[in-house]
Amino acid sequence: MTVLRYKGYEGSAEVDLQRGVCHGRIRLIDDLVTYEAATPRELVGAFEAAVDDYLETCRQLNRAPRKSYGGVFNVRTSPEKHCELGTRALRKGASLNAIVNEAIDMYLERSGSPASSRTRLGDTSLEMKQSPAAGAGRGSKPSAGKPGMRPARK
Repeated sequence: MTVLRYKGYEGSAEVDLQRGVCHGRIRLIDDLVTYEAATPRELVGAFEAAVDDYLETCRQLNRAPRKSYGGVFNVRTSPEKHCELGTRALRKGASLNAIVNEAIDMYLERSGSPASSRTRLGDTSLEMKQSPAAGAGRGSKPSAGKPGMRPARK
């Protein structure tokens, strides 16, 4: 998938063959901001305009842009894996959170992403595998060439 980048934001770039347009949305923010254009070259400009519009809208609303990552998320796994991780953590004298953070650090190191802090607990046999991403839902699309913004549902 092509990822557009501008001012620290990332956006998707997709083609709707049925409608004959290129479209996308700003990723990793709480709001739904979409953009659309007739050609891939125009889509880059529409993305940049959408980012600028998003930043200006946030400024006018006196709120911080971007999605906030608080450092807390749920991990869904099988009961067997949960039990095995709990057992290994107990043997190692570590918490499940510490084990999961170590696995995340290993994944980030392998994928070449810098992590702000690394915590090593020693040798483990944990291996993180990337699973296919679930398809993202689609919001309503604005008219061609104009960015759209809709507050996130809480």
